[in-house]
Amino acid sequence: MIHTFWYTKTLRIRDIESFLKNKQIDKKMFDQTLKTIQSQIIGQISDERFERIGDEITFDELRDYYEKGFLDKNIYERAIKTLGEVEGKRMERNKKKEALKEKTKGELKKVR
Repeated sequence: MIHTFWYTKTLRIRDIESFLKNKQIDKKMFDQTLKTIQSQIIGQISDERFERIGDEITFDELRDYYEKGFLDKNIYERAIKTLGEVEGKRMERNKKKEALKEKTKGELKKVR
């Protein structure tokens, strides 16, 4: 089951943590999978597929992973920096969408 997720790069730390708690994987598999996810987390933060489904990685989620020892300080700091950049781009994109929406409303009012 986990190998399928590795190829799609959508498996999150919270997922394998749940698998471990529910005894669906053992500690060895958890540790191996955690290493893979740690190497992919920066890419996951930038992956717009998570945004499209409303499941973005959050600052709170990253802090939780760090506090539990699932991320080392270096990965955590890089992840926080990347997430800040992604959030900035997302906010800019949303401002542009909103401006376009307002412009469209204005043009429609002129036509009517």
